[in-house]
Amino acid sequence: MKRFTLRMAALFNIRSGEERVVFLLVCFAALIGIPRIFTPSVSQSIFLSRYDAQSLPYVYMGVAATTTAIGLLYLRLERILDFSRLLFANFVLLLFALFCFRLVLLPQAARWPAMAMAIWYEVDMKGNGMDGYPKHVVLPAPNSRP
Repeated sequence: MKRFTLRMAALFNIRSGEERVVFLLVCFAALIGIPRIFTPSVSQSIFLSRYDAQSLPYVYMGVAATTTAIGLLYLRLERILDFSRLLFANFVLLLFALFCFRLVLLPQAARWPAMAMAIWYEVDMKGNGMDGYPKHVVLPAPNSRP
């Protein structure tokens, strides 16, 4: 196992001390990537089954407000947390959001979860990008500690 780890570190140019950050990013990408395949079709179909196309501007206004608020929160958290903890906090936030949406989508009568899920999907895609990496988090310099 040690030989495999050393080969992977050499192959991907992982320097000493970067192992934890690289491991967290790989786990983050793997665990977030699969739900990202299904989320667009689910959130958009649920939204369109409960709202008409005239409601789409409200989604984009909600996305703008939510993205700004979350970006400001990350800027504050970035000052007090190191990169590994900030990445972990991002992952916990995404898991918490998925869990909450699962709970609120159980009753079929409510309309607001469809709007919230459509907004959250767009916020997630804009904040984290399709590759899963948080765009509003600055990577540490190569010579800094993770």
